[in-house]
Amino acid sequence: MSDAYTGRITTYERRIEDLRDIVGDPSEITVSRLDIDADGIWFYPNWGALEQVLSDAGFARPELQTAAIENITGMSVENIAAFDGDIVLISYAPRFGQTIPKLTNGWMSAGNDIWRSLSAAQTGNAFWYERDIWAGYSIKSLNESIMASFF
Repeated sequence: MSDAYTGRITTYERRIEDLRDIVGDPSEITVSRLDIDADGIWFYPNWGALEQVLSDAGFARPELQTAAIENITGMSVENIAAFDGDIVLISYAPRFGQTIPKLTNGWMSAGNDIWRSLSAAQTGNAFWYERDIWAGYSIKSLNESIMASFF
């Protein structure tokens, strides 16, 4: 079993190197990750495969996210600028009945279209991801996070 693990983690590490080769210096790219819902903005530090990939690759993160040691839940949408970056990744969870149209329409109908003010959204660099896949805690989730995010 340890040989299988070693092989899988070696493949993952090689893919992280490939990612760095593609993007250049990841520390020059700020990647933000957040969740939105009717009651505001959520951020969970160190949460799953996507967080691990961003860290292992060496991407810069917004100050709020690098400083977070506890979950941020229900933060007012007026604070959305603290989540801006060159790339913004926003999650949705189908198992909770969340879809991208449901979340965006819900936010817009509640007058919370402010997330579109993020520079990443204005430049077409705000992307949605399925939380249950990218927040996993397996090597498969790590590899899927790399694939879906950057290749």
